[in-house]
Amino acid sequence: MPEQYVDAAENFDFLDDINDSSSNFNGSAQNNVVSIVFVELLQLTINKFVNMIPLMNYKKILKEANNYIEQYVERYGQQQYAFHNMHHIANVSKAVDEISDYYKLYAEHYFIVKAAALFHDLGYISHGPQGHEAKGALLAKAFLDSKSVSTDLTQSVINCIMATRDKQHPTTFLESILCDADLIHLGQKNFSRLNFCMFQEIMDLRKFELDKNIWMALSIKFLENHQFHTSYVQDRYNNGKSQNLKLLKTKLTRLAISKNS
Repeated sequence: MPEQYVDAAENFDFLDDINDSSSNFNGSAQNNVVSIVFVELLQLTINKFVNMIPLMNYKKILKEANNYIEQYVERYGQQQYAFHNMHHIANVSKAVDEISDYYKLYAEHYFIVKAAALFHDLGYISHGPQGHEAKGALLAKAFLDSKSVSTDLTQSVINCIMATRDKQHPTTFLESILCDADLIHLGQKNFSRLNFCMFQEIMDLRKFELDKNIWMALSIKFLENHQFHTSYVQDRYNNGKSQNLKLLKTKLTRLAISKNS
């Protein structure tokens, strides 16, 4: 039994005494039934309380992780990226909540994908795009180790982060959730605005003016080659992605006509 549960379990030893008392109870049959029902209800209540303990711990660690990330970005995020910033982390985190709620994830699984969402682009914000997933994974590991999170859970968080690399290749359901959350804006109404933010960010990074026609063509190719991984996101956002793709093609056609006129 994990150490954090030992004290709680020891405090519930009185249940055995209650059970013994109820079995030796010399009152009426009706009183015996009432006593047994009382014990069963009490046990159910305590079981529910015990099952909530890991959830409470996970929530505490996630809250501390969010505070850590905000402080880290404030300290090391010297360059203000137009797309990869705290707003993006918040959007991905919100998308993880949405998908997790639909699938009713166990507390442990939710913790894994939520922690991965918080750390997945932290390396980008502090060190730039190159190899940022690995840097984010290292930051996540250091933080989770400091909170005595198990090796298995920490590795699952790392795997989720690494699955978000270019041309996503998730191999587990939790990795698929994070990958979909990371790019869920492709199927949302705010796609045009966020796509422009990415366009601006690339120009800032490359230090040159990128032709809008080229960016439109690249964006179209990206959406055409992309696919969501979870059935929920496919059902919920594929239509929006198709609409965004159609809008991009219309804009590109108009730009081409305007340029040639």
